[in-house]
Amino acid sequence: STCDVYGYPLSRLPMRETDPMNAPNCKYAGDKKACEEIFLSKFDEKKFPPTIVRPVYSLGRNFLLSPFYRAGGVDLVLRLRSGRPILVPGDGTTLIQPSCAYNTGKMIATMVGQSVSIGKAYTCGHDKVMSHDDYIKLIGKVVGKEPNLVHIPSELLMSLGLKEINDGILPILTRFNLYFSVENFKNDFPDFQWELSLEDGIREFIEWNDTNGNLIETNLQTWQDKVIEIWQQCVKDFKI
Repeated sequence: STCDVYGYPLSRLPMRETDPMNAPNCKYAGDKKACEEIFLSKFDEKKFPPTIVRPVYSLGRNFLLSPFYRAGGVDLVLRLRSGRPILVPGDGTTLIQPSCAYNTGKMIATMVGQSVSIGKAYTCGHDKVMSHDDYIKLIGKVVGKEPNLVHIPSELLMSLGLKEINDGILPILTRFNLYFSVENFKNDFPDFQWELSLEDGIREFIEWNDTNGNLIETNLQTWQDKVIEIWQQCVKDFKI
């Protein structure tokens, strides 16, 4: 499944598996929640043994979450490498909880065949939360570039009517705090060890995409550059 089934904004921080859910705010999460309900209903009716797994945003060779796209890691790394400013929605303090995909996968594998997990749901990922600013800075650290962060309110960005923003994940995901408890898993599997760091997951993404020729600059001027340029000019011209 996915942690998006909890519905945003989350009803509690950190969000626990037993806390009240809000309605899913995208079809992807709605479909996942419907699948969960089917499996859990069979558990109640016929003792079918399900275990529900809800991963947080797990970084690895195929995935690096950006503030605007689920698959926006390539653009984010290219902007960092070229020294272009990084657009961060809000004031940079919105929370995000990334994980290294290797560790998330090991958490899932650990549950297989374990009776303690039957009929339960687990959020899986690292138990470390960070701000958007710190998340971008961590990626910049692996890239070897100090990011130039530009903050613009999320509500203003969504009001611009840009397809790139409205069709992305800012309206449904990254404008909200993303902070989840993994205590349910830790209580049932106290000996589990998180082997790799977030930096390892980021590094795997960069190395894999470098090897496969995906990190090639093709267009230096993007909608983000245009929005940043206009925003900075407005701030410069603002007078009371």
